Amino acid sequence: MTEPPQDDQRPPAPGAPPPHGVTPPYGTPPPYPAPQPYGTQPYGTQPYGTQPYGPPQYAYAAPSAPGFAPPAQKSRVKLIAGVTAVLLLLIAGAVVLALTLGKTLLDRSAVQRDVAAQFEQREGVGIDIDCPVDMEVENGATYDCKGTTDDGEDVTLRITIDDADAARYSWTEP
Repeated sequence: MTEPPQDDQRPPAPGAPPPHGVTPPYGTPPPYPAPQPYGTQPYGTQPYGTQPYGPPQYAYAAPSAPGFAPPAQKSRVKLIAGVTAVLLLLIAGAVVLALTLGKTLLDRSAVQRDVAAQFEQREGVGIDIDCPVDMEVENGATYDCKGTTDDGEDVTLRITIDDADAARYSWTEP
């Protein structure tokens, strides 16, 4: 009986790669199909694992199916609300900072009202006075208010800041 040929003695099967370490003769076609340049694949054939042309197809349940919904669109409402809140906080902070670091002024209408009432009480005649708008509260600061009595007499009254911490002032006729 004859012995079967050993693995390295068998001829290669048609289309099979050559055994390891053996170089095929020049001009022998490779045992596997050569890669094709992009776009030269014959029409109607698809290599394994490629997708057909067009957008990928996903399997979603119909929107009306209970318990299933298509993926939600990202909403910008939260982003816009957050940016708006930050801007409002910055504006409010600037206003508070301006008020706390700004100058302290006497309330013009309150000074005019109170001085006119005291003048009428002391002198016995009413007066209409006009004081400067920006009377800053500083110890020793003076401001002149112009006025006219009910008798038609022009009067100047000097407002002097006596205590800046308490915003206390006094008035005199210079």
